[in-house]
Amino acid sequence: MQQWALFGESRLSLSDRLSLVTGLRYDRPKTERHDALDPTADYTARYPSTSWRAGLVYNLTDTISLYAQYSAAADPVTAFLTATLAQTSFDVSTGRQWEAGAKATFLDGRGEFTLSGYRIVKTKILTRSANDPTVSVQVGQQSSYGVEASFGLAVTRTFSILANGTILNARYDDFDELVGTALVSRDGNMPIGVAEKAANLWLSWRPVQSLHLDTGLRYVGKRYSDAANTRRIPAYTLVDASARYDLGEKTSVTLNLRNVFDRIYVQNSYSTSQWVLGEPRSVAVTFEQRF
Repeated sequence: MQQWALFGESRLSLSDRLSLVTGLRYDRPKTERHDALDPTADYTARYPSTSWRAGLVYNLTDTISLYAQYSAAADPVTAFLTATLAQTSFDVSTGRQWEAGAKATFLDGRGEFTLSGYRIVKTKILTRSANDPTVSVQVGQQSSYGVEASFGLAVTRTFSILANGTILNARYDDFDELVGTALVSRDGNMPIGVAEKAANLWLSWRPVQSLHLDTGLRYVGKRYSDAANTRRIPAYTLVDASARYDLGEKTSVTLNLRNVFDRIYVQNSYSTSQWVLGEPRSVAVTFEQRF
């Protein structure tokens, strides 16, 4: 696989408080596949795409900013490395996003808070043809809207809190699925693998100058592994922890513990009937020497 991109960004001050922010990016990934068992499956595919964004930022006060942004992007209909010869004939899926929100700092910069709302529409997703249900075509659409919030606070010089979360509503707007020999509409259903709620909480404590202790929670809400929304993947909450000790100015050792309580959970779905379990309890020790 080869990929190159050309991109640029700009920020133009329209007044003392108002700025125009823009960005433009052109991507040209290229994949080649050579099948030793079936040379007819060999292919070379390119997926050129252009994405851009434009938005306004207004500094309401020295500590509060309001913003609004529109962006357009593109994604492949499937992973580059697993695409079949038939899938290389499809264009990239396109997406549009509208977002607006506010950012604020408080307590002399010790705390920060962000709140935003957004709507995303993704088109050219694969769906079944109404004329021939055995054929996939790029006419489908799915959309979502939601709210995101994040919060950070240095409670003391040695203790801090970070938290973020999102609530969203995602639906298929135009999506048909072949069930047996019949074409069934899944319009209004939740897309596969999308959680409507997610949140993270992280606590950091530095009891002495050379010791850093951290612990956190990761929450992912329920999801579905099928477009019919009949197979629900349960929500889960995980606890992680880490400790870092500075042996010197440029030397440290870190202990990372993931999934502290060895919770069994589903990371994602491989198919409508197969689930991939997440990482069990794991411990990693890292030694770092900076030069």
